[in-house]
Amino acid sequence: MERKPIYLAVTSIEPFIAKEFKDFKSAKKVESFAIIKKTFKRIHTTYSGNEYAIFNYSFLNVVEDLTKPFIINNWSIEDVYDGYFDSKKSVENGHIEVTSWNTWNDYKISDPNGELRTKYFESPEEAINNLVLFSKYRNWEDYELINPPKNK
Repeated sequence: MERKPIYLAVTSIEPFIAKEFKDFKSAKKVESFAIIKKTFKRIHTTYSGNEYAIFNYSFLNVVEDLTKPFIINNWSIEDVYDGYFDSKKSVENGHIEVTSWNTWNDYKISDPNGELRTKYFESPEEAINNLVLFSKYRNWEDYELINPPKNK
């Protein structure tokens, strides 16, 4: 059986709050900042038998079911790519590498100058929370002065 999309009406950004609806028509009745369409892609089963649901997301106009950028202070999420299962490595205390496995989506994020960066996040909530963080800077250059990229 094919799963129907879920529509998330984002009613608050800080803190992030989204209400789920069965269709776009119902979601647009709620006053919201954006509507996010959540579409099931597939289940990924690991060698150890753990299952992860992979979803695709798109940000929609709150008036009609058309994709549009999600904008905060002239920073924007321009596009969201298909979901995938992969690892994320992080360094703790400068020397311990931690690997976490999960589902991710790549997000194309634009600064006010139109410069794009691809960042990966576990959920639209994480992407929006990071967009709020990015939007406190004038552009990618200013952001990266304080938060240098880990891999160049």
